[in-house]
Amino acid sequence: MKKSQSAGVSNSRKKVKAPARSEPKTKKKAKVKKLSTGARARSTERSTEIDSVTGLPTVDSAHGALIDTLRKDGYLGLILIDLSGLGRIEREHGHAAYDAFLGLTAKIILDMRGSYIRNDDQVLVSSRYGEQILIVLSAKRRGATLRQEDMELVGDRVYNHLLPSIMQLTQRYFSQSPQIDVGYSFIIRNPMLEPERILQRLLHESRDIARSQRYRFAIKHREQLKDLILNQQISTLFQPIVHLDSGKILGFEALSRGPKGTIWESPAVLFSLAQETDLSFELDRLCRRLALERTGKIPLHHRVFINSLPVTLRDPEFRGAYLKDFLKQVRLSPKNIVLEMTESLAVEEYETIRQALSYYRDVGFAIAIDDAGTGYANLETIMQLKPDFIKIDLCLIRDIGKSVLKRELVKALQSIATTIEAQVVAEGIEQESELSALRKLGITYGQGFLLGRPAAEPPSAVLSA
Repeated sequence: MKKSQSAGVSNSRKKVKAPARSEPKTKKKAKVKKLSTGARARSTERSTEIDSVTGLPTVDSAHGALIDTLRKDGYLGLILIDLSGLGRIEREHGHAAYDAFLGLTAKIILDMRGSYIRNDDQVLVSSRYGEQILIVLSAKRRGATLRQEDMELVGDRVYNHLLPSIMQLTQRYFSQSPQIDVGYSFIIRNPMLEPERILQRLLHESRDIARSQRYRFAIKHREQLKDLILNQQISTLFQPIVHLDSGKILGFEALSRGPKGTIWESPAVLFSLAQETDLSFELDRLCRRLALERTGKIPLHHRVFINSLPVTLRDPEFRGAYLKDFLKQVRLSPKNIVLEMTESLAVEEYETIRQALSYYRDVGFAIAIDDAGTGYANLETIMQLKPDFIKIDLCLIRDIGKSVLKRELVKALQSIATTIEAQVVAEGIEQESELSALRKLGITYGQGFLLGRPAAEPPSAVLSA
C-alpha cells in the first residue's frame, strides 16, 4: 500500500511539473504526518494498557510480550475464565455493581498466584471493560513441555477455587449457582503463520473449550454429589443462639458442610448445585438426619434449630411411627426441635408449608422463619404462618448502628413478632457496634461470629451484659 501511494505521488508531481524546491517541503510534511500518527498510536496503547475495572493489563497491550514468548518457547498455554454469564448483574443492578464484581473477581484470581497458579503466570483481561480474564501459563521448569492433561488440571483447579468464592460475591444478587466457564488451550509456533492470527486462534479455541466444559462440570457435579450423599460425607457444625442481655444459650443451629478442602465445603455451593442436579431432597433429608443424630453433646434443655426445605417436610419417613422411633433413637423430645426454613421458600410454597407445619406443630416442634427481611413485601404471609421464631437476615444486621433505615425495618419485624407472639433472633452479628445497637432496640436473641463460631463441639458462648 505504501509503495502504490508513493508511486501515485511521483506521477502527480510529473504532471504538475512542480519546482525542485517544493520537493523537500513535501517530504517534510509527510514526515511530520508520520510522527503524528505514531504519537497517536502510542497514546492509544498507553490508554488501553491497564483496564480500569479489573486493574489488569489488556491482551492488546501484552501482544508483543506474548509473541516473544511464543517464539522463544515454541508454544503458548492459556486458561480462559469467561464471566459473561454473570452479565445479568449489570442488566438488573447497573454497570457500577457489575464493575465492582469484576474487580473483586480479578483480585481473587491474582491471589491464586503461588497456590493454584504459578507466581510468574501472567493474568490479563480480554479488553477494556472485558468479561474474560486470561491466565497465560509460564513455561514448565527443567525444559519440560506443556501437556493437555496439565491444562485440564490447572483449569479444574482454577474453577473449583473460583466457584465458591464467586458464589459469595453473587449471593446478594441471586441465589442460583453462578455461571462461570473455564476453558483452556495452547498453540504451537508456526513460522508460516502471522503471530497475531495464532494468538486470535488461541483465544477462540479457549472460548470453545470453556463452553464445552460447562456440560462436563454439570455431569461431574451430579456424580460427585451422589457419591457424597451415598457415603454420608457431611459434617455438622453447631452455632449458638444467645440471649443478648443475659448471655445464656437458647439453643444451637445445625449447619451442614461438605468435605473440607472441596467445593462442597461451601454450603452455598452444596445446596445450590443440589438444586441444579435435582438432588435437593436426598441431600436435605441426609443433613437433617445427621444433624439430629449428632445432637448428643448438646444439653437436653437447649433447642436444636434444623434447616429444612419444603419438599423434605413431606418426607414420609419423617412422620408417624418413623418419626417417633427416630426421635426415641436419638433421645430427643419434639419440644427441643425447631424446624427452620427461609422466608422466600415460605412465601413461594405457602400452602405446602402451611399444611406441613400444622402437622409438626401438633407433634410438638417449634417453627422458625429464616432470612426474614429479605422479602419485606411478603411479611403478611409470614404473619399467617405464625412462626415461633423470626430470624432477621444478616443484611439488615450488618452495620445497623449506622443505618436509620435498617433500625426501622428491624423495629417493624420486632413489632410483627410481638403481634404473633414470636421471638426475634438477629443473625450474623460480627461487630460490637451491631450488638450494642440490637440491645438498644430490645432484640432478645442473636447469632453470629461475635457470639460464637460454628463448631463440631457445641460452643459455650457467654456474653457479658
